[in-house]
Formats: sequence, C-alpha cells, structure tokens
Amino acid sequence: MKITIIRHAKVNYKWKALCSSQEFNKSCNEYDISPIDFSNKYSINTKQPIYISELSRSYDTAKLIFGSNKFIKMNLFNEVPLRAFTDKEIKLPLIIWRIFGRIQWYMNSKKQIETKNQTYKRAKKTVDFLEKKNQDCFIVCHACYMRILLRELKYSGYIGNYSRINIMNLQKFVFIKE
Repeated sequence: MKITIIRHAKVNYKWKALCSSQEFNKSCNEYDISPIDFSNKYSINTKQPIYISELSRSYDTAKLIFGSNKFIKMNLFNEVPLRAFTDKEIKLPLIIWRIFGRIQWYMNSKKQIETKNQTYKRAKKTVDFLEKKNQDCFIVCHACYMRILLRELKYSGYIGNYSRINIMNLQKFVFIKE
C-alpha cells in the first residue's frame, strides 16, 4: 500500500508580531479560514482516494493539486489545534504563544483543545482506518499533525522519506508498506 501525504499550500495570513491571549486565539481562528496562495501549482492526475481535513486550506490545496476530483473530508486529518497557553491579557511575541502552547500540548495539558496523547491516538486510528481500506491514497493535511502521522506510519512498518523538523508547504511524503 502506498500513502502519499501532502502539506497544504501557503496560507495568505499576516500574523501579528505581538499579541494578547485573546488576539492569539482570534488569529488562530482567522488563520484556519484564510485563503491559500494559489501561485505555487503542480498537478497530480489520480483515481486513488484523496483524503482531506475539515479545514478550508486542505480542501483548497486538494482542488489546486487534483482539480475536480472528489475529496473525502474527515476530521481524522485535522491540524492539532492550538490556543493561548494563558488567558492573561499580556502582549507577547507570537513565537512565545506558539512554543508555550505546543509545550502544553506536549505535556498533555487540558488547557489545549487536544492533548498529545489524544493526537497520537488519532494518528493510530488514522493508520488503522487506512489499512482497513487497503488501497493507495493521497492525504492533504497539516504540518503538526503530519509529524505525528508520519511517525505512526513508520512505527506501523511503512517505509518512506521522513522529516520531523521543517515540513514545507506543498511538500510531499510517500510511505509504502508491502
């Protein structure tokens, strides 16, 4: 079975350099509904199933790459949600909000919408779902979740190119299991 995973296209959104907790949460929500950059285009012609997340950038990217194919939208492929690590209304650099939010996620804090353990269980459920379908497929999803999903594929016996560091927009990963 061959699974090809593609990160969504670049999102046209300008993050504030400094923001409060409310502004950060609002920005995360705005980012989730912002349009993608349609200038980077490559196309793939396939009859294989194409799975996408429920976020618009995943659908728009799939449409950009695969044209008028039908897409299977599932919450299994959604990004790991991020919210402010505190509700205090202090202005902090964006990087601080992101890092401390992900640290909370990593530490399984209930302050985040989804914990690390929940994300790992979701990735395992995703691999189980794909193996039950037992057919080559494409997935268009998101960087943070991709890192976990790629790791789960590797642990499940798939072989493929694997990067946990910096996943670029429209980057493609191919995993195969005989």
